[in-house]
Amino acid sequence: MAHEWEVRDRRVAFAARRWSVERSVRKRTGVAGDHEFFTIRMPDFVHVIALTEAEELVMVRQFRHGAERVTLEMPGGLVGADEPDVVSAARRELLEETGYDGSLDPLGEVWPNPALLTNRCHFFVGRGVRRVSAPRPEATEDVEVVLVPRGEIRGLIRRGDIGNALMIAGLMRWELWEGERRG
Repeated sequence: MAHEWEVRDRRVAFAARRWSVERSVRKRTGVAGDHEFFTIRMPDFVHVIALTEAEELVMVRQFRHGAERVTLEMPGGLVGADEPDVVSAARRELLEETGYDGSLDPLGEVWPNPALLTNRCHFFVGRGVRRVSAPRPEATEDVEVVLVPRGEIRGLIRRGDIGNALMIAGLMRWELWEGERRG
């Protein structure tokens, strides 16, 4: 099922530092009338499932302005315009937010919300990560590093302590990846 949409008009309705809202007017082939759409253009995201040698996930608690509450999440953030690739961004975010470092394997990507957002979220897993420095979060981040035993993750999701949909998607990808590795 392929639907063709002709773009009749496209312009930036609002621009911020790292993202913009785009207004477009489109017409679907075979359907009368133009339709207005708004999309948010922003860089891709990265998130890291980082495990210590003791099988603890390195996570962060931080205040999220959209939810207006503190959340428990994997370290991650936006890919910088000057970064050569998403794995570099993932390693930078892990180190900045937690002070941990290690090699990372890709787990794949998802579209966070393809109805509104133009970006993707890339997931990585790091096994045997080690703390190599103090965290150095950005000025807009108030981050607390938390080590969570691997066996507690499902319970945290069930109770809603981990409620960010991207975190749950990343943890599901990791679970599938682990199952495939075991054969």
